[in-house]
Amino acid sequence: MTHKIILLIIATLLVASCDNSSDYFSVNEKETESLKIDTTSYYKILESNTIEYRNYKRSSVVPSLTRATATNGGNDIIVYGYTKKSSTGYKKYALDKNLKSILGLYPNAFYICEFITATYELTIPGISNRTVRFSDVDSPNCGLFPDYTKDEYNLRGYSYTRKGDNISLVTKIIHVKCDQSGVNYDIWFPRKPEELQWIYNIEQK
Repeated sequence: MTHKIILLIIATLLVASCDNSSDYFSVNEKETESLKIDTTSYYKILESNTIEYRNYKRSSVVPSLTRATATNGGNDIIVYGYTKKSSTGYKKYALDKNLKSILGLYPNAFYICEFITATYELTIPGISNRTVRFSDVDSPNCGLFPDYTKDEYNLRGYSYTRKGDNISLVTKIIHVKCDQSGVNYDIWFPRKPEELQWIYNIEQK
């Protein structure tokens, strides 16, 4: 009986270690071993993103100083955080080996992750009647491009779409919560949603 109680305490501590950040797991989600391992689902996410954002335009990856010499000027504007975000929810993934190497994760382990879409909604009067010009700007402190590939973990920026005077900027974040045994990592790659920095240019015509 004592042996069973000790095992129960150890199991409880392992699972609890996956919940020492600001995110909250429900009781069922804390049972990390019950989450299905889908070795193809990560690549399905990448494929889905490619389709969903195929009509979006990527922001420049040219440094702002270089870009400024090739434009007519205008004002660079920096905004932070996000106006809305969504998450895939936590699931057990066999991540891409390149990503695990960059994050310093063990190559043969599975990880509990969520994939976050962060959006910054803008309304800029004058764009639709062309009295104001919007231009994307290199944003090295943003997230991953929403249609990033497994060879683009080093790139930072956003993609955007416009309708009238409304512009939606979108970026992606990978949150590695813990491994399948409950060991906590709490890695936000490339940064937390509230730390995002978006840069764009507005020019009066």
